[in-house]
Amino acid sequence: MLINRKISIAPMVNITDEHFRYLIRLLSKKVTLYTPMISAKSIIMGDVKKIVKQNPLDSPIAIQIATNSKNDALKAIQILEKHFNFDEYNLNVGCPSLKIQNANCGACLMGNANQVGEILKTMKENTNKPISIKHRLGIRPLPSDYKNESYSEVKSFVKIISDFGIKNFIVHARIAILKGFSPKNNRNIPKLRHEFVYNLKKENKNLFIEINGGINNSEQIKKHLSFVDSVMIGRSAFENPYFIANTSREFLNETDEILTRKDLLMQMTEYIKEYENYLSINVLFKHLMGIVFSKEGAKKFRQNLTAPFPKNLKKHEILLKAIETLPEKILNSNS
Repeated sequence: MLINRKISIAPMVNITDEHFRYLIRLLSKKVTLYTPMISAKSIIMGDVKKIVKQNPLDSPIAIQIATNSKNDALKAIQILEKHFNFDEYNLNVGCPSLKIQNANCGACLMGNANQVGEILKTMKENTNKPISIKHRLGIRPLPSDYKNESYSEVKSFVKIISDFGIKNFIVHARIAILKGFSPKNNRNIPKLRHEFVYNLKKENKNLFIEINGGINNSEQIKKHLSFVDSVMIGRSAFENPYFIANTSREFLNETDEILTRKDLLMQMTEYIKEYENYLSINVLFKHLMGIVFSKEGAKKFRQNLTAPFPKNLKKHEILLKAIETLPEKILNSNS
């Protein structure tokens, strides 16, 4: 089944949790969301209701899993189908972290396209939901090789995967360095080759091709959408949630008025009350920092949401105090 969308927010570990997704849904009803990457083994072996979080407001939402085993993929899909209602299942073949590599998952699997194809085929055969893959342009063993990109590498990979019946590809437009680079290095140092992703769509019009990597303004989105089907936004969504709000109005035909910062922060205050005694203050506050991205008063607001905190105040009261530091014109703004 082909995916039909124009904008999504990338799966990001420690970022796209249920709290971040709740915040984004207050600003956009249509952008596609992703869970953070979750290993298939965790889904199989753990308490799935604690590991996988889904809010009724999340949809459209995809869950991203990591695995190197078609048997584990099968079991994970069966569990997820029974307990949840995700709109899409995605396989991570792009994460270059050593922890994921040590489990023989993520980007290193690009070295065995047939194995990846078998996993995806198994997933596809056990659900009627769309199956997608998120991957890089290719992999290299060492930092010294990071300039040696090759279109033929990603072209061949996509051909092999599509021969297994998979039609949905999310392509991070960089190669991945498997050793010597941190995940942050891998997000920034290898050169972006958006043209490689454009070529994939040009040569595979029957496939859904979504581009990812270095996308942080509407002009870039407009350009990419003239070549590919969809755009996946990464850390820019976390750094500035209002970027997603405005993007949704421009590209996804959302017509409802964007919440002012005051209204958004007051809704988040009520939300935080629900988790007052269950979650750490850092988990609850980290998603709020970007609400005042590049705005007057942002520094003081963030300082008030950063330790050390007053011991006599509850979490939501700390947030209310921080809100009081923002200028009225910023609180009443929504752009």
